[in-house]
Amino acid sequence: MPEENLTLKPEPFQQTVTLSQGRGMTRPPPRILLLIDKRGNREQVARQLKQHGELLIPASGSLPEQGFDLAIVDGAGLCRWHDQLRQARQHELPVFLPVMLIMSPTELRHHNKKYRDAIDEFIITPIDTEEFFERTAMLLRARRLAEQQRQHLVHTINHDRTTGLPARELFLKHLETAIQWADPGTEKLYVVAGRIPMKRFVQSLGHGVTEDIIEAVVSDLRECMGDRFVMSRFNSDEGATALPSDSSLKDVSRFSQKLIQAIQRPRFIRGEWIRPVARVGIAIYPDDAIDATGLLEAASIAMSEASQPGIPHFYSRGLRDRTLQFLRIESELHQALERQELELWFQPKFRLSDLAMAGAEALIRWRKPSGEMVSPGVFIPVAEQAGLIQRIDSWVLEAACAALARWRESGLDCPRIAVNITPADLSAEGFVTWLQQLIDKYGLTPSSIGVELTETMLMNVDQHIQDSLKALRACGIQVSIDDFGTGYSSLGYLQQLPADVLKIDKSFVDHIPHNKHGQLITNAIIALGEQFGLELVAEGIETREQLEYLRKRGVQTGQGFLVSRPLPEPEFIEAMKNGLSIDPGAE
Repeated sequence: MPEENLTLKPEPFQQTVTLSQGRGMTRPPPRILLLIDKRGNREQVARQLKQHGELLIPASGSLPEQGFDLAIVDGAGLCRWHDQLRQARQHELPVFLPVMLIMSPTELRHHNKKYRDAIDEFIITPIDTEEFFERTAMLLRARRLAEQQRQHLVHTINHDRTTGLPARELFLKHLETAIQWADPGTEKLYVVAGRIPMKRFVQSLGHGVTEDIIEAVVSDLRECMGDRFVMSRFNSDEGATALPSDSSLKDVSRFSQKLIQAIQRPRFIRGEWIRPVARVGIAIYPDDAIDATGLLEAASIAMSEASQPGIPHFYSRGLRDRTLQFLRIESELHQALERQELELWFQPKFRLSDLAMAGAEALIRWRKPSGEMVSPGVFIPVAEQAGLIQRIDSWVLEAACAALARWRESGLDCPRIAVNITPADLSAEGFVTWLQQLIDKYGLTPSSIGVELTETMLMNVDQHIQDSLKALRACGIQVSIDDFGTGYSSLGYLQQLPADVLKIDKSFVDHIPHNKHGQLITNAIIALGEQFGLELVAEGIETREQLEYLRKRGVQTGQGFLVSRPLPEPEFIEAMKNGLSIDPGAE
């Protein structure tokens, strides 16, 4: 059919017709695709529309990959682009993707009906400008409305109606993304699945009670946990949560506790007090599964296998056991602090030259009401992770000062008690002042108290901690580096760190005097201590040969089972009264 020029009536266009978004909207302008073959006609239409949208003109034989909101074609363009337009419209279904055909009266008479399946609107030349803009705006409004309906439909499909939480498929997509970004060699991802059995509540209070309970639980979790966790709901009584990739075992334990507490909190719903129970399962990437579906299934299986409500069940048995032990110890440790179940024991330090008492190290012990003793190696790591270590250290420091004051009042003398502390104590605001006031409270001198920190703890201390150590030494409190040699020691490290005492770790003492490698390391540590003017204390002396070896090489002080194990206070008092000697049964 013949190609005709398009003409737009020259009448002034007085009425403003907005083709982009409504007032106050911030959506991007519509993308208008011009498929008009004749260059002059294309440029004429483009001039009319350039202020009202982003114009797209294909530079090749394909439609733009970024998509479009409206296509305007002429007769030749329709023949050329018909198949691609149909495919684009099919791809957008159920969203409306409009196409407008501009044609002359001649083309109208000869128009091929087989192309009508790709057309929604047509306009006859010469074009009435006002009519052109009104029809264009109408098609774009229909397009926007269809997009909004699709977005609403997608949100409805992918989110829970009551809570707004992601549904299963959206949650799995999030999990897939997290797994793609995670390094399976160094990072772990945790998924926590939870279920609230609802049958007994539904039977007595109706089906609506399920939504009331879930809404209340989710509200509590959002309030206490914030938005760091991606929570979801799959059906009436089940859901799952993905923890951030930087989460630790402590984080998953904490979240599980919060989840259980939120679920099992008594609630007044529909005129009745109810107490739901929680069944919680935990799975770990990459330990339990390497894909999103498998990881969620593992958490769900763990949840189903949870035999005791209110206790999280790990799909990985080993980690589950450790976490359950952590939770139980943490709970019991809180009670121990309240019930004063902690005790202070003392291991004598002695001069290697004559076994005279040179002081003591205060060591915490936990005796349960049943009489069972819990090893510090078990509960101290839990206290550190649970944020209880500063509270425990404060208790130990005060108990040590009180004990020393009692002994001196009764005429007994222990030159100094050393207490283990952590960088967290030194970082606490006012720690040094508090310790000075504590020493004054019990009528002691600062030299009566020493503090010990392990070498590993001191490897990356900041300036504030170094200043605190300097302040302790300045007021006369002795600072010891414990377990020396087990970290990454260096001359620069020793030179910068404010310390008075170097304690040689038991692992090196064990290898002397018969192991040459052990002798070399121990001798090197002794040389370092002497070079920097530090007092040397050897830990873990268990044989006469070890004692003699260390004494001959200039070590002044030691502690170990050869002379005395850690003692409860009554036995330590007897040791102060009677003096120290080699224990015949210790070797």
